Amino acid sequence: MANFWIAFFLSFAAGVIARSDAGVAAGEFTVEPPTLICLGFEWQISGDSNRNASVEVSYRETGEDQWKRALPLLRLGGERVFREGVGVDYTVPHMFAGSILDLEPDTAYECRFELKDPEGVEGESVRVVTARTRGEPKEAPGGQVLHVYPPDWKREKEEPAFASLAQLRLA
Repeated sequence: MANFWIAFFLSFAAGVIARSDAGVAAGEFTVEPPTLICLGFEWQISGDSNRNASVEVSYRETGEDQWKRALPLLRLGGERVFREGVGVDYTVPHMFAGSILDLEPDTAYECRFELKDPEGVEGESVRVVTARTRGEPKEAPGGQVLHVYPPDWKREKEEPAFASLAQLRLA
């Protein structure tokens, strides 16, 4: 009978240990530098050995009431990128990453991320951040205008005129 209880205890303990690593623990959240129409994010995690956690994403323009759904973040971790000829050997950390696409330039957005896992989430499971897309590039006030023309340019050239970026760099 003692062997039965030992076997029962060991199988129960193994199940608890396996389940504890199957849940996900939230880590550092990063907002990547924006583009004109996209916002990018990374959310570091640990655990989730069975890789069944997910992150739902929604967003809204700052000041709006209605949330819009975006693509969920992609689960990454452990993938190895290796290129012997160029010296690249990188293993992707465990995280979720992704972007909110097709936004308006120079606009602030509230972005909501919800980390979910059937085995449980340790730490902050919901993150709400405000991020702004970049504005359209503009000429610098008082900036110098330089003209670079392709070698086969046949029409009139405005001065100062350069035949290549290399020539411009030497000027």
